[in-house]
Amino acid sequence: MNWLKKTAWSIYSYWSFGVFFLLMAFVLPFVILIYWTLEERRAGKLAFYFIRFWQQTFCICTGVRYKFVGKEHLDPKRAYIFVPNHASHLDSPALVAGIPEQFKALGKQEILKYPLFGQIFKYLGVTVDRTSVASRRESFKVIRNKIDKGIHIVIFAEGTMNRTEQLLQPFFDGAFRIAVETKTPIVPMTICNARHMLPPNTLQLRPGDVVSIFGEPIETQHLGLEDVARLKKEVFEQIKSNLETFEAQRDPSFITKTNQTQPLSHV
Repeated sequence: MNWLKKTAWSIYSYWSFGVFFLLMAFVLPFVILIYWTLEERRAGKLAFYFIRFWQQTFCICTGVRYKFVGKEHLDPKRAYIFVPNHASHLDSPALVAGIPEQFKALGKQEILKYPLFGQIFKYLGVTVDRTSVASRRESFKVIRNKIDKGIHIVIFAEGTMNRTEQLLQPFFDGAFRIAVETKTPIVPMTICNARHMLPPNTLQLRPGDVVSIFGEPIETQHLGLEDVARLKKEVFEQIKSNLETFEAQRDPSFITKTNQTQPLSHV
């Protein structure tokens, strides 16, 4: 019976990825048309509905569910810089499902080469060539412009998807420098269980619940560049602690290394 079970899971995985990309292909022309015909803020708001349609339909068709803790911390009238962990391809739908309004994600330039996703990211993200000082400066200008328009920013502080056995990789300074220089509050966002449902190095998807924890926004109005390291450490420790807590609740044999944080009984 093992072969039958493996075959069923393989069919499910192929079905899920087929749905993922077919929905993306359906949404892409609408996104392009919207950005060609409307000014940016209105275009982003309307395009976000199509991206959310993609996320919600994907969930209905695959049994992947997204749940949240701490969304009450978010003020709908403010723009934030969200800093999530990144260890699975299920993280992107988590952002769409959880962040209440349109956002722009900062990503490496290579993303534009990805079929379908790269074309969508061209309109819904901000790319940067990390080897180029000029590119980093230009991306900072673009991000500042988006924040001034009240658009949220998402930055994966690990810099890339975490493909290691560690819960969290060291953070880069970029997200925290931008938050300090633009005086924009940072929201730590912990995405739990996605790496178990879809590990980064496989295409073996399993249905279940992806749980995202929104931390309280950290104000940066009073901070200077000398505070970047402390701010980075604070966000890192909060996300790491949330991940350890979730792993301990999921598997009692998991040994936590930091204090327990907010329980997930609210989910």
